[in-house]
Amino acid sequence: MSTVPLLHSLLLVLALRAQQLSALPRAFTNNYHQTSYYCLELSRGPERDNLKQYRSSAQSPELYVLAHDQLKLRTPLILPNSRPLSFQQLQSVLAVEAPSVTLVHDSMAHVDKLASSSATGIPPMIHMAMKDKNMFLPHAALSIISWAKQNPGHAILLFDDADIEAYIQKYQPSFWPTASNLSTAVEKADAWRYVILCKHGGIYTDTDTLCLHGVHSWESVPGLMQRPPMQDSSSSSSESSSSSSSSSGATSRSPSMYVGIENVFQSQKQAQQHTYVKQIQMLQWTLAAAPRHELLCGMPERIKSKRDLENKGLVQYSGFDNAVLQRTGPGIWTDAIEEYLKARKLSVHDVVGGRRIGDIAFLHQPAMGCNWVHYSPVNHETLVYHMFNNSWKVDWRIDSIAVQKLHKRLAWQAKVDAMVSFGYWLLILCGSALVLLWACVPAFRVPATKWLLSRVVGGKERAA
Repeated sequence: MSTVPLLHSLLLVLALRAQQLSALPRAFTNNYHQTSYYCLELSRGPERDNLKQYRSSAQSPELYVLAHDQLKLRTPLILPNSRPLSFQQLQSVLAVEAPSVTLVHDSMAHVDKLASSSATGIPPMIHMAMKDKNMFLPHAALSIISWAKQNPGHAILLFDDADIEAYIQKYQPSFWPTASNLSTAVEKADAWRYVILCKHGGIYTDTDTLCLHGVHSWESVPGLMQRPPMQDSSSSSSESSSSSSSSSGATSRSPSMYVGIENVFQSQKQAQQHTYVKQIQMLQWTLAAAPRHELLCGMPERIKSKRDLENKGLVQYSGFDNAVLQRTGPGIWTDAIEEYLKARKLSVHDVVGGRRIGDIAFLHQPAMGCNWVHYSPVNHETLVYHMFNNSWKVDWRIDSIAVQKLHKRLAWQAKVDAMVSFGYWLLILCGSALVLLWACVPAFRVPATKWLLSRVVGGKERAA
């Protein structure tokens, strides 16, 4: 009978090990798919046969035709091989497609006036960074047209590298020593977007994005409507009392910031294999915020602290791409959001499906996380598509064969993990059956004990 507790202990260890192997994948399978899964499902639509095939390139002419039709553009079709548009030509297009939108070339001279003319909330300004404000490649032209078409009454402000440097020196001079030492234009543009949204507010978006729903409609997207808002537990009691007359408190006002989720993975290792730096990664290639939001205003100091650690040799990166993502990109942005949520006793897991937390609206995964290769007119949940093709990355240069090999290896690894987990559970089931037989059936216990003793004694005799 003394062997019964030993068997129970063994089964308990096996059960815990099986839970470790299977709990995370099972949780993510039930609640968290990669964003591309949702994007593909949405692109298929209710009939599930709208998407003929997965497009391997964001430069497919088919995508430009579909976007042109959905935006209901009256001007000539823009295709990937079309000639670049000059500033004057783009202005002419906007005069037809979005006459209430102003395209601003000298943004530094007009940003203060435009910001001061707006009321409370998110100012109707769209900030874009680019190399050349006088010539627009097809994807950039289509991007600007889409934002103008879907956001009437807004001003689109164009900033080149010189404007970005001048803006930081003028409005955040204490941060300029750090910003000037950032090694690439990509990193400076990352840092600048936090600074301009903190100072003037508005919308920042990359020039490789496609807007299909105006900012005025973002508050009604799935997730925000379906899940109850959470009051900001860190807000002062005076703020709570002043909003008590409203049924939903602070959440009755429109959000002061919109944040999108870029992707979700089953583990940090899987995220890194796909060139992401966070298991649940927030995106910052499109942001919308009112001026002086604490989350954005704290980013310059966070970047400065990161650079100080790097200079002391306390932070190291796995390559150029990883350094950019962690230093100024979505890595450090996600860190800031994680701390913001942690201070409110929450985590990024609480906002994966979309959730209003205080004055911040976290949009559900497909709202902004879909790549343009998943574009489909039947998808009504994606607000902004991303045309990104890893154009700035240096380390991530692998061909389609290597990508296929990676996907096959990941699929094989997932099958092996599932088989191991199944084996553990099968062993636990069989062991539990034996324990029940041992405890409840004396007719089984006696011969089983004799058999075990004979095996032990026989083994000792053979060893002797």
